[in-house]
Amino acid sequence: MSNSSIEARIALVGNPNAGKTSLFNALTGQNQKVGNYTGATVSRKSGTFFTPHGNKFELIDLPGAYSLDPNSPDEEITRNVLIGDQKDEPTPNLILCVLDATHLERHLYLLIQVIDLGYPVVVALNKTDNAEAQGLRLDPTALSERFGVPFVAISAMTERGITQLKQALRHPFPPPPGRLWKGSIELEEAIKRSTKLAETNGENNPAASGLMAVAEESSKAKEFIQKTRFEYIHRAVEVGLQRPDEESLALTDRIDAHTLHPIKGWCIFTALMITVFWSIFKFAEMPMGLIEEGQETLQEWARGFIGVGDFQSLIVDGIIAGVGGVLVFLPQIILLFLFISLLESSGYMARAAYLMDGVMNKVGL
Repeated sequence: MSNSSIEARIALVGNPNAGKTSLFNALTGQNQKVGNYTGATVSRKSGTFFTPHGNKFELIDLPGAYSLDPNSPDEEITRNVLIGDQKDEPTPNLILCVLDATHLERHLYLLIQVIDLGYPVVVALNKTDNAEAQGLRLDPTALSERFGVPFVAISAMTERGITQLKQALRHPFPPPPGRLWKGSIELEEAIKRSTKLAETNGENNPAASGLMAVAEESSKAKEFIQKTRFEYIHRAVEVGLQRPDEESLALTDRIDAHTLHPIKGWCIFTALMITVFWSIFKFAEMPMGLIEEGQETLQEWARGFIGVGDFQSLIVDGIIAGVGGVLVFLPQIILLFLFISLLESSGYMARAAYLMDGVMNKVGL
């Protein structure tokens, strides 16, 4: 791959399972290179493609990330590349953000964080065919107006809309829209001071580094920024997305409406946890009793067979009692793993994790 012929570098970002890899393959075809990021085991995938205008771009497939507040090595690499802190990795000229149209509101948080970085951005609104099948009506034009960046409806799996997406990647790229939300006077002043400090320190992306530094230094500022972003997203979705009536919603969406609700969700979570632990203790009573009876019977038999002495004490009070003391909890352990498996296979564990995320963040977990 000849870097001299490449006009710009584009970073491909998106949530895990947003269809980022499918889009990368649809754009680059066989023109791909796979390696590792310097000092990390996370794979680095890049490729090249041409637009209808004759531009040749390098596309870097960044690791999947739910947000730019890293909670994993993958998210940390993505964040570092975008703010210019990743070793031996130049910053991109444009960010191509992939959103899952079937979970639009959830995925827009990453987009608004990306826009805050100050890059030109183009949005690939993926899985629009699935969204239409679920009765969701998307308005890419309204979303473009709200976020100040082009939204292109595509289906990476069927390659529908790929040509239109390439046409949207016109070089030179449009100027970045700038930050969409505003904070309080005190917060804006803190961001300005932090940005100036980042400029003085020679940061590659002072605006992004300054904003992130303010959020990292103050939990109150971080919560305010998150809340303001979500409020902006909610208002934008009201304009750009029309949901079907409750009766025509997909089953998973109806479940999400209850399990992720700020009040009903916690009631369901509490009821499920009480039910699980009550069931574990209740249903384990009988097998635990049988194990204890079996242990006592075996101990009585061993006493009569071996005879009095130290060896009898070793076998009866040591080995049999010790093994029995462990085995007696086996029914509870089996039931616990059974319930965990049921919750995971039903999809509830992911919903519970989403529900608990806010609480865990407040205690630093």
